[in-house]
Amino acid sequence: WKSEADACTDALKYVGGNTALEALLHNQRGLAYLQLAGKPTDKAMRDAEAEFRSALVLTETLPVAWYHLGVALLKQGRDPEGIVALQAFVERGTRSPDVDIAKKMIENPRRARENFAPEFGIASMEGEYITLKDLQGKVVLLDFWGTWCGPCVEAAPMLTDIARARAKDPRFTIIGISSDSAS
Repeated sequence: WKSEADACTDALKYVGGNTALEALLHNQRGLAYLQLAGKPTDKAMRDAEAEFRSALVLTETLPVAWYHLGVALLKQGRDPEGIVALQAFVERGTRSPDVDIAKKMIENPRRARENFAPEFGIASMEGEYITLKDLQGKVVLLDFWGTWCGPCVEAAPMLTDIARARAKDPRFTIIGISSDSAS
């Protein structure tokens, strides 16, 4: 990411009067800084924010810079500002999968700071269909395993112990997903 940020810095020397290209390079350098930031308080995070703001000053034709700015602000815990930036992105009517992600982050800003499971649905052995929405608010332990996997088989007693210990806790569930073929 450092070399990407440096390449954008070098490229900015050659944009001439092309503000659209300059905005793209600021946005791209902001993305590199965003990846370099380990913590919300890192200088790289503030640099990323500054790059996205620079892109937005240069042109209104780069709505994704609003999205990236919103994410950078939410990652810093500046939720009200981040939500405003994401709303600006959504309101531009861009047709992109990022619009759905932005709407989810507007609804729950933690999504920019934490890893969330993608939407999914599975059928249980009993034929019950379970979706991510059904599990909302619970701690879910996902166990991907196979009978051919030695460490997976060795972990089974520990998982059984966890299941017994948490059996009466409605906020906890274990979902085991086997890679073995059904017979």
